[in-house]
Amino acid sequence: MVDFGKLLGDENQNSPIKPKEIFESNVRSNQFPYLRSDQEKILQEWFEKRDLKDNIVKMNTGGGKTAVGLLQLQSSLNENLGPALYLCLDKLLVEQVLGDAEDLGIDCVTFEDRNFPEEFLNSEAILVTTFAKLFNAKTVFGVEGDGSKDVINIGSVIIDDAHAALNKAREVFSLSFDNQSDIYQKLVPMFKDSLVAQSRGTALDVLEGRDSYGVLMVPYWAWIDRINEITTLLSEHSDDESLKFKWPLVRDFLEHYFVYISSHRIELSPKCLPIQKLPSFHRAQRRIFMSATLNDDSSLIKDFQVNKETVEDPIESDTYSDIGERMIIAPQNIDKNLKPFDIAGAFSKLKNYNVVTLVSSDNRASLWQDNFFNKPAPSEISQIINNLKESIGHKVVLSNRYDGVDLPGDSCRILIIDDLPSATTLHEQYSLYARPDSRLMRMNQAQKIEQGFGRSVRSVNDYSVVIILGKDLVSIISTNEFQRHLSPQTVTQINLGTQVAALASRESGSSMKQLGETIKQVLDRDPEWIKLHRQRITSSGSPEKDISLIDVAIKEREAFDLACSNQSIRAADTIRQFINTKESFVKDDQAWFLQLSASYLYNGDKSRSMEVQLAAHTKNTFLLKPPSGINYKKLTSKQTRQALKIKQFISSFTEANSIVLHVTKLLDDIAFKPDSSTLFERSFTRLGECLGFDTQQPEAEFNNGCDILWNIYDDEFLVIEAKNEVKTERDLIYKSESEQISSSDNWFKKHYPDKNGTPVLIHPSNKLHHEAFTPSNTGIINEKGLGELKENVNGFFTTLAQREPHLWTPEEILGILKTYMLERRQLSTYLTPVEEK
Repeated sequence: MVDFGKLLGDENQNSPIKPKEIFESNVRSNQFPYLRSDQEKILQEWFEKRDLKDNIVKMNTGGGKTAVGLLQLQSSLNENLGPALYLCLDKLLVEQVLGDAEDLGIDCVTFEDRNFPEEFLNSEAILVTTFAKLFNAKTVFGVEGDGSKDVINIGSVIIDDAHAALNKAREVFSLSFDNQSDIYQKLVPMFKDSLVAQSRGTALDVLEGRDSYGVLMVPYWAWIDRINEITTLLSEHSDDESLKFKWPLVRDFLEHYFVYISSHRIELSPKCLPIQKLPSFHRAQRRIFMSATLNDDSSLIKDFQVNKETVEDPIESDTYSDIGERMIIAPQNIDKNLKPFDIAGAFSKLKNYNVVTLVSSDNRASLWQDNFFNKPAPSEISQIINNLKESIGHKVVLSNRYDGVDLPGDSCRILIIDDLPSATTLHEQYSLYARPDSRLMRMNQAQKIEQGFGRSVRSVNDYSVVIILGKDLVSIISTNEFQRHLSPQTVTQINLGTQVAALASRESGSSMKQLGETIKQVLDRDPEWIKLHRQRITSSGSPEKDISLIDVAIKEREAFDLACSNQSIRAADTIRQFINTKESFVKDDQAWFLQLSASYLYNGDKSRSMEVQLAAHTKNTFLLKPPSGINYKKLTSKQTRQALKIKQFISSFTEANSIVLHVTKLLDDIAFKPDSSTLFERSFTRLGECLGFDTQQPEAEFNNGCDILWNIYDDEFLVIEAKNEVKTERDLIYKSESEQISSSDNWFKKHYPDKNGTPVLIHPSNKLHHEAFTPSNTGIINEKGLGELKENVNGFFTTLAQREPHLWTPEEILGILKTYMLERRQLSTYLTPVEEK
């Protein structure tokens, strides 16, 4: 018998380095009979660019990126570049990659302990492991400055799902301590005075546990001034579970962190990642980032130090319309009265399909658990996903898993996205609050939503129904501004789903019946639906490349690196000079980067730092106030008609019913209930904007004045104090509460001496305690008045939703305002006079 194996090691036969030749020379299973044209194109382009340190590969979901990545690494091994590494988000994905490698005939290894396989070290096989194996302070790959272990030099590395990996990297370099920890108990009191100076009422409520929603940003000057004390404290706890896998990575960079405090925890978030602390990754000769076609890649520059040219010229698919089939439909667009609990109950009864619900929190998951959906523990997710792939009839709810979970084919024919993804960090939560108009924040939010939509369709031949629930989610994805950050294909599917919902709403029978029949048509493969979807997707076009954020990321990284080299003034100037050239930035973003500049400048020039901080706060009053205080910025009326401003507001939505959902979500948050003052005040302020008024939150923005200010006309204002946390059974207004509305009235007269202000107290009672006194013209919005206001607001916007927004004239809107008693001169209807006891 001839031993063919002897010829395999013939030294005269060089291993191929072109990916296609490697593929064709390997012994493969039937799973990989050939390379798709898209895979060939991407591999060829990568081969031509392979000498670049970084490459970004963008492929449609289900496009075969795992095979592409394995062939790229094998090519690098054959070229004698050194050890090759394939990093996955979790162990489940490691198993999938190993399976694909076996089918491709590519040698791969993995490991569970701290001993590297010899085949990996000798560049004989690709090491497939989790991202966490490399990204931690005790990594076996070695940490810069740690002489206890050698650094493993990497020739080539694949980062699978680069943006999800980046989020995990940020977790590694961030620190968080709950309110029961010794660190929280010692750190928070250090900054109480500086926090109270920022916003007295909010700070005290948060620090004393009365406000569970609020987030406070620690002034960077207070943090930097005590950095030695802070470093010592954390070092003493470096063996704690919360620190031991992070401390060596972060300990030299703490002054370049932003710090946030809630009643639940304190969080330290880096301005950029000091990625140089992980030299195996940072110095790898080739880094290949696998990315979805929809993502903005500028964040890879900021945190992974990917170069500009790579981000501007990624290796990507040409066939954007070659994606799977999704019907994205909102039941509330069929009938706005459909309740999530009833919808959950209906889906729990389905037996022929797997139904998976993605929710933003464990609290939200309870609704689905009450309807017999299984919520697995983190350690059970891998087994649950295997169950979904092996059989049907399962009902599963997953909390905050918008990426990293692949559910192809029958494993998930119905995917439910229940409400907007919530902020997972205090940094994100604060940013959404302080920068509501930020383009950067909207882009991040859109990316997370689109990742969620993609969990159930994993190839061009796959199909599913995506149900979207929650007033916030349904309304935001229907706005023109938000849709700019989604791929054209997803926008097409959303708009098609809206049209389908409109047709279903006109059919006879119950709304739930129409929803069920529509879903059944899709899943039973109605040929007209398939044809319609293909027609729309084919004409949806390719995504526009938005490279405007690339320069921002470059300057953020450049400034961070300068600051880490003790060049604080140059770091600050880098940011500030750049922002001065970006007139297209909205004020929220201009202000944020001015504050970033000021935070770098503080170490080099404290006086100038505070000048820049004042400029930042002037542009966005929700940012930090300099310790010397700031002047109040008055509302200046533009004398725009109320009806015209309402038309501008409703015209920002692409779908009329989404206006109602947006407003009713605000109304839901405007209620008498405990632990809700921050949310109430923000929502009531936004309600004023919806009704065509200029609004402000003076106390929150300037640490002085009333809770809410509505400028209802040129010289007419409502000066509002909200006491919505008072129990509704209370029948008296206490002295302290009356003093607050009196103080707010005096504040208004000081700043608006020539204007008319009506003091308004939102309170369940209109009767004064015998020691309490209020201004003579004070009006009370009690529970009855608040209920009537909310009912009329809902009726007003429901009426507007009966026609497309652009069809309404200001004159018609004014007429409807008067019908619902919402025209500015009718607002006194909701006020009850104060009664003395």
